[in-house]
Amino acid sequence: MAVNEGGAFPPPHQVAPRERDRVARFLRDTFHPPEDAPFLRPPVLDWKYFAPRPDTAWPEGRSFAYLEDDRLTAHCAVWPLMLEAAGESIPAMHLIDWAASKSHPGAGLILYRALSEKARCAVVIGGAAQARRILTRMGFAQVGEWNVYRRVVRPWRTFREEPAEPGQAAKHAARLVRDSLLTLHPGRRRRAAEWSAAPIARFEADSPALALPDAEKGGPRQRFLHTAGFLNYVLSCPACPWRAYTLLRNGFPAGYAILNSLNRQARVADLWVHDRTEEAWTAAAALAAQLAARDFDASQVLMSAASPFLSNILRRLGFQHYAVKPVYLFDSQHALKPDPTRWHLTWLDSDAFLLP
Repeated sequence: MAVNEGGAFPPPHQVAPRERDRVARFLRDTFHPPEDAPFLRPPVLDWKYFAPRPDTAWPEGRSFAYLEDDRLTAHCAVWPLMLEAAGESIPAMHLIDWAASKSHPGAGLILYRALSEKARCAVVIGGAAQARRILTRMGFAQVGEWNVYRRVVRPWRTFREEPAEPGQAAKHAARLVRDSLLTLHPGRRRRAAEWSAAPIARFEADSPALALPDAEKGGPRQRFLHTAGFLNYVLSCPACPWRAYTLLRNGFPAGYAILNSLNRQARVADLWVHDRTEEAWTAAAALAAQLAARDFDASQVLMSAASPFLSNILRRLGFQHYAVKPVYLFDSQHALKPDPTRWHLTWLDSDAFLLP
């Protein structure tokens, strides 16, 4: 796959619904995932690539490929986003399910660059070491980190579900003792009396849970906008069970939480609070974690943070650091100067909620 005269990228082939299965085979041959990997289930691929997204510039048909002699040589899909930064809303995307055949490795790079240039900016959360090196050569810059925190709520079950690696029996047993002691952490029992949650099936466009006040101070500021349409699309994902709540403070809407469950882990997939104070976010995060553990009978609860503000709150609530992924941003106009300490990124800003 070559760049056209004048440096233009060849137009990608937009994958049609009838081509879904061969895309699935291509991704499976590239990634070698477990047979039951949620992100490759046919209904999930239909949802990711073809389900309507009227809230974005990519309403449907978000899967793209390069072909040679009618054979796939590269694939990439668009996860549409809207970045709120520098006082404006900017069309953005996260590119997912990026793969290239071993015989045409350059095709994947060309496809990625061709799609990246179709939005003002593109974001990547995580990625293999080789992919990260490629991103920097393409003009992506690391602009922060996305951290995952874990709270084991049923230590013995976790001990049985995560067998020890060869030669690590003593370390595995010590982890059980540590996790058991951490269940006594005072932050786990924290609950603000004025905070409660009301379950909802879907979000309305005028929902006060989504409304933002005129003036906000403190807390994370850089984030991707989650509209009612976007959140309802996510809640329709067939990969896993979902729960959505309006968070109430003294009976009035103060934000929302979206929870899901995958691989025996309950996740606070999205959390937003209008009041940016530490007190409000601590109360909301504590409530969301308790709801996740209750709703899914989970062995452990995961939450994420991209700012020191939220990371510090989760540690005080008894969460342990579990994983970290770099955040890369491509800005076609070279105008954004994001602050790595002010991000608010959630599981919904990529397809991370589909991955173990």
